[in-house]
Amino acid sequence: MKRKVLKINAVMVCACLLIGFMSFSASAHEVLPNHRWAVMSKVGTIFRCNLSIDGGALDSNWSLVFTDARNNWNNNSNSRVSCTVGQASNSTENIYLSTWKLSASQWDATYGASTIAITLTRASRSSTVVCADSYPNCATRIKYAAIHFTTRSIFSVNGTSYSLTKADRTKTMVHEIGHALCLGHPSSTTTSIMRQGVMLGITTPQDHDRNDLAVYYNQLYS
Repeated sequence: MKRKVLKINAVMVCACLLIGFMSFSASAHEVLPNHRWAVMSKVGTIFRCNLSIDGGALDSNWSLVFTDARNNWNNNSNSRVSCTVGQASNSTENIYLSTWKLSASQWDATYGASTIAITLTRASRSSTVVCADSYPNCATRIKYAAIHFTTRSIFSVNGTSYSLTKADRTKTMVHEIGHALCLGHPSSTTTSIMRQGVMLGITTPQDHDRNDLAVYYNQLYS
């Protein structure tokens, strides 16, 4: 599925640029219908997505927002998401975050000069198959995701230079974790951390995101 929207490029899913004057279009692949996070527990009547996230490969700019991004899901998901810190060294993580050490030219050539991050979901940690619409045979239960962030801090769009703020990075990381949970993009007028394009001031999951979690996971796991 390809769309023209206000957003950044991505291979699997995308993070939003957060500034109103930067309007440009790109295409992205959405997660397949019915793909859902599989690492779950039941707390009372709530089905909770359990995320063990390794942020050890983030650079200083992105590691600065790692705790906030995790807590923003923990504190604003109605207990439907639990983000803890995992480590690849002892195989406890099911989401791996990294600042991808590609040169600016390599990143731009592969993902586009306006790309901030990409999220790749897989059926298992050892699987090499990325669950995107180009791989229709991928399992529908996602157990592992890798989220990669650019080293770039300054972007130039339509001749205007813009430096990412801490809020921009927090929003991007929270947004990408949402994609790992298989949340897609709502309409351009919806108040949501998953909204593409312009969304100033929002760094936490919103009612729309909580409702999506409740519907998606109660239907599939009850």
